[in-house]
Amino acid sequence: MTRLILHIGAGKTGATAIQAFLSFNRAALEKSGVWYPDSRKFSRGGDEMGHNALAYQLCDQRETVDLKRFREALVRKGQDFAAVVLSAEVFVDQEYAFLADYLSDLSSPIILEIGAHIGAFAQWGFLCCSQCSHYQCRGGSENIGALERNIAATSSSSKFAGWTAIHAAAHATDSETILLLEDGPSMSHRVSADGTHAGPSISLEALLEKTAPGDVM
Repeated sequence: MTRLILHIGAGKTGATAIQAFLSFNRAALEKSGVWYPDSRKFSRGGDEMGHNALAYQLCDQRETVDLKRFREALVRKGQDFAAVVLSAEVFVDQEYAFLADYLSDLSSPIILEIGAHIGAFAQWGFLCCSQCSHYQCRGGSENIGALERNIAATSSSSKFAGWTAIHAAAHATDSETILLLEDGPSMSHRVSADGTHAGPSISLEALLEKTAPGDVM
């Protein structure tokens, strides 16, 4: 009998590190009888490493995951393994839920997210209010590729039409080349003279100029 193992968080307890380990070692795990599904095969703009998009749909019935395909794969492929592992901290704490009522009451909100990750918050925001515009500002090299791929993966859906990535680090000045120190987890990345990644800067004023008049969160 195949075991189903759920890693449900909580958030900020190393969940990303666990998901990264499982994702990077997916092939080796399969050889050992453990299947860690690639969520990108079942969802529009799915997580690069975890299963939060799946968790959101299971908890809130949101239309981001093809549940039929996922169930079929779980039955068909899952039986070939001793264990199936799913990882999503959203299962235990739906961290954006407190904004849901506020966001759904706005007609065409503009959300400016500084220090964006791979797009989980943007996907959630669009599903609360499909008329919103979501600008995600991300400096550094880590995760920007995943963010841009997730935006591209949802580009054919009208629900996600207002999603834009801004590849720059929020700073006091505009268009300055700054160095970012990317050692350790992404939450600890910072501007530093010892930084290893060079990238452009953008000021809050310039970020706000990129948005049209409306509700800015």
